[in-house]
Amino acid sequence: MGAKTGVLAFVDGDAGPLLRQRPVASAELTPALIERLYPGYRIEPDGQRDLWEAVYPPDDMVYALSVPGLDLACDQRFMVDRPSELPAHLLRLGAGRRMLLHAMHSVVDWLAFAIWDDGVLVRSLSLSPGEGIMENIGAPLPFEESYWAGAHPVETIPGWPAEGPYPLPFHPLELGEDALRHLFGFVLEGRPEPNDVPAHQIGLPGFRVTDPTGRRTGPTRGLAAGRPQNHGTTAVLPVPRRPHGRGQPRRSLTNRRAALTRPALLAVRASLLRSCARRGRGGRGHSGGKGADGADGRRVWRRRAPPPIRSTGRLAC
Repeated sequence: MGAKTGVLAFVDGDAGPLLRQRPVASAELTPALIERLYPGYRIEPDGQRDLWEAVYPPDDMVYALSVPGLDLACDQRFMVDRPSELPAHLLRLGAGRRMLLHAMHSVVDWLAFAIWDDGVLVRSLSLSPGEGIMENIGAPLPFEESYWAGAHPVETIPGWPAEGPYPLPFHPLELGEDALRHLFGFVLEGRPEPNDVPAHQIGLPGFRVTDPTGRRTGPTRGLAAGRPQNHGTTAVLPVPRRPHGRGQPRRSLTNRRAALTRPALLAVRASLLRSCARRGRGGRGHSGGKGADGADGRRVWRRRAPPPIRSTGRLAC
C-alpha cells in the first residue's frame, strides 16, 4: 500500500493530545459531522477501521471521528494539490478552530499539508519530484527547518544509472511522516516513539458517501475532480483535483501509460522499488528508521530504466 493519507480535522487546540486519550467516536456527533462535510450527498454507515488503517479509505468511503474538541475525517477527496483551494464551506466549518490537512501518496512521492487558524491559512505546502513545489504559503514550521536546511538529502545509490540528482532538497514522504506526527501525533512508516498516538486503538466509523445522482465520486470525478467542465458534472463539494500532471484529468495507470514521459516512468519505478524494499525492512508497521532506504537512515533516490510494457498495463516490482 505504501504511505498514503487524506485526512482533514477541525480541532480546539492540538489534535495529538486529544487522540492520545483514545477517544471513542460519538454516535450522535460523528454522523452529524459527515452531513456537514458532504451536504446533499447520500450517506450510508459502512463498517469501521482503526485510525492507522483509515487514513486512506477506498473510493467513496469516509472514516470519521467526532468528539468534543475534535472532528476528524479521512477521505481520498481531501487529497488536493493546492490546499488553499479547499471549498469555502469547509473553511466555514473551521471558524473559531484550528483546521488541519495532511495528504500524501507514495506512488508519486507527493505530500501536501496545511494549517488554518480561525479560517485563515497560516501554512500550506504541496510538492512532489515530478511537479516540484506546487504551493508554499506561510513560514516553514519548526519541524520543517532541518529539511529546508539540507539535513535530509536524497542520495543516489552507487552503481545505479545516474540521471541527475533528486529534484527536491529532501524526500516528500520523509517530511510527510514528520508532518503527520506534528499534526496528529503518529506515523505510518518508521519507528514509533513512546509518546505517539496509539492509532491502532482508535476506531473510526465508516460511511459510504456518494453523489445522489449516481455519478462516481471517487478520486477522479465529482468531489475530487473540482473541474466539472472537464467531466460534464457539477460537484456539490468541488474539491480541487488531486496532483496528477498539469491540466489533464487523472486517468488510470493502464490508460495513461502511453502518455507517461520517461522521467515519470522512472519516478514511478523508483517509488515501487522503495515500497518493495520496505516490505522486508523498516516498512509500514515495522521498526526500521523512518522507512528510509539508506544505511545511514536517509532516503535514497533509485532511478533506472522503466520495466517492459506489458499487455496488462502493470508495472512489475
